Amino acid sequence: MKMENDLGREEIKRLVIRLAVPSMLAQFVNVLYSVVDRMYIGNIPEIGETALAGVGVSGPIVAMLLAFGHLVGIGGSPLMSIRMGEGKEREAEKILANSFLMLTVISLCVTVLLYLVKDWVLMQFGASEEIFPYADQYFTIYLMGTVFALLALGMNQFIISQGFARIGMISVALGAVMNIVLDPVMVATSGARLLKEEAVSCLTDKLIPLADVLTPNIPEAEILSDLTIRSEEDMVRAAQAIGQKYHCNVLLKGGHKINDANDYLYNHDTHDGLWYYGLRIANPNTHGTGCTLSSAIASNLAKGLSLEDAVKNAKDYLSGTLISGLDLGK
Repeated sequence: MKMENDLGREEIKRLVIRLAVPSMLAQFVNVLYSVVDRMYIGNIPEIGETALAGVGVSGPIVAMLLAFGHLVGIGGSPLMSIRMGEGKEREAEKILANSFLMLTVISLCVTVLLYLVKDWVLMQFGASEEIFPYADQYFTIYLMGTVFALLALGMNQFIISQGFARIGMISVALGAVMNIVLDPVMVATSGARLLKEEAVSCLTDKLIPLADVLTPNIPEAEILSDLTIRSEEDMVRAAQAIGQKYHCNVLLKGGHKINDANDYLYNHDTHDGLWYYGLRIANPNTHGTGCTLSSAIASNLAKGLSLEDAVKNAKDYLSGTLISGLDLGK
């Protein structure tokens, strides 16, 4: 890979600007995640204030968790950079590998430990009986992603220390800046509701209008469009209704009840529609495929692909994964 910034030869002033600005923007986006959390939660009707207090209780604990990522990232990346400057590539590789291992072990240990004592910790940080259920729910969900969050935070420092500040910024901003692909997890594929009525109201009023692309399944689309979907013609009408209502693109996933695996894309900018045809793949591990599809679309859009190509590549990627038949879990 071509180096963005030659840390050994370029002018110091220019390097500081080219490294500092992307790093500052990345930190801004990182903070933006917490701001959006609070905007969403605080606007939930009736329980918003109490739920927001629960998030506030969790805040200091989350900050302590992130400190471990900074500990390894900010501590290890300068050492690696120094070794690279000395031409000791082998030692630099060892520092990177050891830092990755250390961060993984720390993340796993902290996650397990906090999960075992989270109730006590939350109460010590001020959670009352009224606030505790919301703090516990928020913090438990956050704990599930602690390993990935700390690895992303810590290892990003090693990317920047090699001179790839722009890539480091993009890695942080991928899900928040380039394109917001919102997968409204309101109704599971089984049809079970995953959000309470007040949360759905907040989702449709506050978050969905910010999205560039929605990827609802059939039950979710019925809620968003107020239409009954029983055929592919109904899918087209529902996608158009959702896109016009929320002023965004819509990929309506038809694998649930309607057809094999045919999805319909409504482009709000051009008002055109496009079908993506696929066969249902026999694989018991289909839980989370909708979220995977949304993430793949977001990644392709961030790479500069058109909406149509981004969806096609994401659908091909997901189909290939399911065809491979990897059997995980029990």
